Amino acid sequence: MTTVYTIGYEGTDIDKMLATLKAVGVDVLADVRAVALSRKKGFSKTALRTRLEAEGIAYAHFVELGDPKAGRGAARAFTVSTIAVQLQQGAYASSRLASLVRNFFAK
Repeated sequence: MTTVYTIGYEGTDIDKMLATLKAVGVDVLADVRAVALSRKKGFSKTALRTRLEAEGIAYAHFVELGDPKAGRGAARAFTVSTIAVQLQQGAYASSRLASLVRNFFAK
């Protein structure tokens, strides 16, 4: 059985996040950001992939699981109705992530 963990990177740096991933034995990081860019050093797609691979962790980017532009705008507006929509999208994304991860390992 494959275990799926979730992790965010707000409030940390790339070294601490990598140490955490390695400590729990992560083999693959599934990036579920629609836009894999970050102002934080080391967390944009190319830099993150390069660093992960140097540490022996595979990188897979699942754009289709990221929050679409409309969702990101709604999150900035932060209303009760947008939270409900995001919760519904999150449930779908979790189910979709499980399917994509299974397919990734089946290759």
